[in-house]
Amino acid sequence: MFTTLSELETVRHARWRAMAGESPAPTPLQDWITAQGLAPLSPWPSAPPSLAWRTETLADTDGIMLQELEIALEKQQVIETPLWPVPVYIGRECFPWAYSLIGERDLAGGVRRQMRMGRQSPLSVQILELLRAPHPQTIPELRRAVGGEKTSELAIAEALEKLQSAAWVLRLGRREGLGLWQATSLAWPELPRLAQTYSKASAAANFIIRYLECMLAATEPELSDFFRPLIPASRLQSGLRALTSGGYLRPANIAGTPAWELTGSELPAIQPE
Repeated sequence: MFTTLSELETVRHARWRAMAGESPAPTPLQDWITAQGLAPLSPWPSAPPSLAWRTETLADTDGIMLQELEIALEKQQVIETPLWPVPVYIGRECFPWAYSLIGERDLAGGVRRQMRMGRQSPLSVQILELLRAPHPQTIPELRRAVGGEKTSELAIAEALEKLQSAAWVLRLGRREGLGLWQATSLAWPELPRLAQTYSKASAAANFIIRYLECMLAATEPELSDFFRPLIPASRLQSGLRALTSGGYLRPANIAGTPAWELTGSELPAIQPE
């Protein structure tokens, strides 16, 4: 039980350093991200440790971590999402939970339905079709395929961000500094099937557990602020209640603010339904 924020911060930082390991043999980047569930590129309020924190903590002055990140993206060991204001990276084992929460199960007609609803643009639909080609493509390559006189690289980048936010496309590392993109249905065709084994409730619960395993305890504002782009407030609250009644979490109070912490009991990941 943590009674003050300073006490919690002290224990949190000790936990984070243990999870990161120590140079010259730190925890592999993809394993570190998976252990947290996800990691932002730069510090973000209420978030688990960022890649910038890891770089500073491990004194990575040679930029090795960023090279490892691009390799991990290319191998799909971690997945990038733009749902937060800063890029966030989710471990491969955890991404089916995210896809269950944000992904489209109708891969054939879903994007056109989203276009009719105003969630995707005609350019997004065209780009998605192009990214179903066998090889990942860069933004300049997509612009040439669309017709350079018809659109700009900025417009294509914006369309890609919308597609990536709904997990229609994945960024698979870089080529000569340019991001490589491919349709999720081609890059990871099993993903929708994997995601369907999780209900939205169990996917949210898995993220909450992984988050608290890293953060040790969190106030309700921390939880709601951080998970807002991924988990609606109503589903977050129902997930907290279900995990509490199941014995995984218990209510706490940190400096007068309602909070949640792990019970200390065995906490296996919630299994697919």
